[in-house]
Amino acid sequence: NGLIYNLWAPILSNDDEPPFIKIDHCTFTNANLIPADATLRLTNSTFNDSIAWMNRGYFFLDNLSFDSGSLTLGREQQNVHIDNIAVQNAPRAAITVGGDNNGNDYFFGPNNVLVNNGYPAAATGGILAGSVLPQTGNAVNAVLVDPGETEIRGPVNWQDPGIPYHVSPANHLFLEAEVNMHAGVTMKFPAGIAIRESNDFSTLGRPEDPVRLEALSGQWWAAWTPVRMEHTVVSNSQQGVINAVGLPGYFDSCVFTNNGRGLVGAAVVRKSQFLNSAVGADVSATLDLNGETNPNSFVGNGLAVQSATDARFNWWGHLTGPTASQNPGGQGDPVSSGVPVIPFR
Repeated sequence: NGLIYNLWAPILSNDDEPPFIKIDHCTFTNANLIPADATLRLTNSTFNDSIAWMNRGYFFLDNLSFDSGSLTLGREQQNVHIDNIAVQNAPRAAITVGGDNNGNDYFFGPNNVLVNNGYPAAATGGILAGSVLPQTGNAVNAVLVDPGETEIRGPVNWQDPGIPYHVSPANHLFLEAEVNMHAGVTMKFPAGIAIRESNDFSTLGRPEDPVRLEALSGQWWAAWTPVRMEHTVVSNSQQGVINAVGLPGYFDSCVFTNNGRGLVGAAVVRKSQFLNSAVGADVSATLDLNGETNPNSFVGNGLAVQSATDARFNWWGHLTGPTASQNPGGQGDPVSSGVPVIPFR
């Protein structure tokens, strides 16, 4: 019973090189395995009421079974293939993947068996396209995103594993370095929770497979300072997307719907829709909302545009254009006085 192997303070060879550990056909009962900075080959082993936590180093894992325990992987800058792992009855996530000081991406193969757990997986690292995670059989069939009070450090690629990502209600997300959400990803946020800070964050959807940032329960807060958003749906938030830094974010073919405010701050927006929000856009950048080549659309908003340097050539939900003092007779979505809107679509 107890801790079987702990290399947090590594036992080193005479050459100060991390050790090579081989574990095969072993059973762990109430005995946790926690190697760090080691080369580990762990195969054909069973964990009962026990955890295995691999931090940094190199590892090869195959044919592992966990009951009332879990597996945590914290590799840096080397993609990891996870397959032939069985986990059941983990109170939280069956498998947790992350980076340490740098990000990492993981691929979940088709032969994992993850059932009767709190979540099938938790991730502060990336999950690669083609990964297979169960859509049924766990208390919450989603990927838990819960970095605690630490930053998620890139490079990290969140791709579509066939189930949504659920952000923990305990903490905002702080994204450091390159973090990307790819086509098909749905990220759900609890009430009041935000992507609070980021310095190289992008959402890269496709027309038929957008990225979705949406509410899990109640109105979530906002996504702060993305560099770029393409084919992304932002819905049911308090503040939508906020860019509070000097350089504008670039938004192409996005949908902002049912938000308190859809888009706030420095932004260049093309071919995007602002729908059914209290305020659609409150932006500031050269040619920020100009729709001459790729028009934007504003329909059903309490106030379509609160501020902008250029909102010409857009559609306002009516042939007469927006309702605005600068457009007498307009019957479309209302726009604040002084915002350039003529000509319109």
